[in-house]
Amino acid sequence: MSLRSPLRFCLLAATVWLSATPAPAQQYNTLPPNSFVGNLTGQSNPGSAVTHAQLIAALGSNVQLDQMTKVGDANYQILSTDRFVAIGNLTSSRTWTLPAANLMIPGHPIVVVDLAGGLGISVTLTIASAGSDRINGVPSGTVTINVPFGAYYLVSDGVSAWNAQPLTGISITPGAGVTSSVSAACAQSAIRAFGVLSAAECVNAQTGVSYAIADADRAKLITASNSGAQAYTIAQAGNASAFQAGWFADIKNISTAAAGIVTITPTGSTINGASTLVLWPGQGGRIVSDGANYQVDFAVGAPLTNSLGADVPPAPVESMDAARAR
Repeated sequence: MSLRSPLRFCLLAATVWLSATPAPAQQYNTLPPNSFVGNLTGQSNPGSAVTHAQLIAALGSNVQLDQMTKVGDANYQILSTDRFVAIGNLTSSRTWTLPAANLMIPGHPIVVVDLAGGLGISVTLTIASAGSDRINGVPSGTVTINVPFGAYYLVSDGVSAWNAQPLTGISITPGAGVTSSVSAACAQSAIRAFGVLSAAECVNAQTGVSYAIADADRAKLITASNSGAQAYTIAQAGNASAFQAGWFADIKNISTAAAGIVTITPTGSTINGASTLVLWPGQGGRIVSDGANYQVDFAVGAPLTNSLGADVPPAPVESMDAARAR
């Protein structure tokens, strides 16, 4: 045997061994522009650079990257591919309709935001569901952005429902007995960003000979100042969702004339167990509804000076027990 045969055998064996050894993953000191190191073949280590276009194609059409859709002064059908939808300057209120919930991948959000800050009480944006899809549990539901720079974050369940949560611009309008400003008298304008809620008793100054006490007089002080007799009325307690139990208003007869007597007559209810209540000049009290009738807690005022110059105290208010004793 020649020496060439063992050498050839060794070379052949080495070649087979090298061909069976996995090649090391390709390494990049620098990557091509707009590319990623990716793994599209199931290998344990990525071995090639993947372009942006290839990555998007590999992810598939169901995955959407963040993007902004700007909409002008118009109604709009939001697309299932929209993710961040910006509101332009609207001249009138508009409605944008969501895509059908079943066109969305569950959990994929859509954000609607007023980047221009043009929304408010008079110009609003309504976000409506498609067909009978629910928004926050309400079929064919809607939510509204009515504050500058307001926004909603909406997530589909992929079937028939959306969850909508405001991101900013929640509006709070003070109710009776509460104000939104300590510097303006009884300001009850909406707080849309930051503000202070303060307790306050607004004054409803009445100067006429008659007045119908309103449900909106809740927590107010009604003053009566006419020099003649004054006939006040109040609706039935608890009727038509008005003057419900707990409703109250203060009333004060501030007339300086002896004839300026206020007579309050409820409709279908009693007031302190009677059909009418009389407030003499200088008298006042708090009217409270129990849901069926009215009760008055009296606070008698200062004496009245009549035209003769003598002090005339207000007529005392007789209790029900005293009236029965007579």
